[in-house]
Amino acid sequence: MRRTQKRGPGPSRLLLTPDHAGNVVGIDPPKQTLNATVVDPGGGIVASEHFKVSGGGHRALEAWARRFGQIA
Repeated sequence: MRRTQKRGPGPSRLLLTPDHAGNVVGIDPPKQTLNATVVDPGGGIVASEHFKVSGGGHRALEAWARRFGQIA
């Protein structure tokens, strides 16, 4: 039996249109920390940081990411 694979919306560059320009935040959530990286519309890495996996850590991550400008 052949399994079909679900596909996502496509490459992230589709999100970076003139009406949705902004930074993208990538998050890798291992067990004890959230590793986050902010990437600008041109694909350049703006900053990276680590946060605790907790309500406060999630709020801190969001506040930190917004310091670098609009998020797409």
